[in-house]
Amino acid sequence: MKGRIIQMNTTDGPVMGIQGHLDYEKMMQYIGVLSERYDDLNVSYIGATILDKAIPVLNLGNPRASKSILYVGGVGGADGAVSAVLLRFVNEYFEFLKNGRRMYSVSLPYLFENRRICVVPMLNCDGCTIYRNGCGDSILRDRLLGMNGSEDFSEWYANARGVDLRRNFSAGFQVYKGEAAKKGVDIGGREGYCGTSPESEPETASLCNYIRMHNGTSMMLHLHMDDNRLTIPTFEEAEAIVPRSRTLARLLSHMSGTETERKSKPDATPVDWYITEYCRPAFALGCKYPDTDGSSDDYIKIYALIREVLFSAPLLV
Repeated sequence: MKGRIIQMNTTDGPVMGIQGHLDYEKMMQYIGVLSERYDDLNVSYIGATILDKAIPVLNLGNPRASKSILYVGGVGGADGAVSAVLLRFVNEYFEFLKNGRRMYSVSLPYLFENRRICVVPMLNCDGCTIYRNGCGDSILRDRLLGMNGSEDFSEWYANARGVDLRRNFSAGFQVYKGEAAKKGVDIGGREGYCGTSPESEPETASLCNYIRMHNGTSMMLHLHMDDNRLTIPTFEEAEAIVPRSRTLARLLSHMSGTETERKSKPDATPVDWYITEYCRPAFALGCKYPDTDGSSDDYIKIYALIREVLFSAPLLV
């Protein structure tokens, strides 16, 4: 399993210039720098990808805290900019903690002591790397080229097996699979194919098992680059927490300046699975900045969009 933290020489100041669409190697280099700098940062791994890349999780705060929140990025291959944003957040978190600062009225020492924040910056390590670098000399090169149809992987969202991890979770899986098949999406490809069964992919199974091991955490945010909306689940299984979800959604929407979108049925996403499994708040937060193409060049705008959410959301649960 490839999970070695790579040390990187950097001349950056306390807050590094982490930006762009990250591939796996670059992400691990930045994690190496952060791990070296901050003794209180705990880095572990939730599992491995199809191509045997270890999937890191960065743990911030008191491990004995009674409440926790999970941030998940890099689920789609095009979400590498979200991975950069999440590492920037980790960097700022520890710098502000070291200096005893407040952010958005949040005391970092208080946040550290009373909340555990778990960050999975890149679930789809293979897919984000394929999106950024192409298939190169991968052992799956021929298969990837066959699924993609060209050497241009700039629209690749799936993992290395052609399964869209955004649709590989159990809640609503069979209905989504049937609807996708009617549209001709019934084999591996760049996006939309949900796999043969829920959690068929090691990345998805790793995330679900990690959450199960931690009894669900208190809330989950899935950050992505598909749009700039905050999705509010209102399907039947979520009814028990809809009032609370709506209150939280209003706060998160105000912080990020995003519009809200109601979702009436589950369609095999990580948020659908989390809510169905644990009846706790979870949201999908689109980080594509308005009036831009959502590219990595918009990194600073993307971070500005969700910065308050990342620092403030843990205290909402």
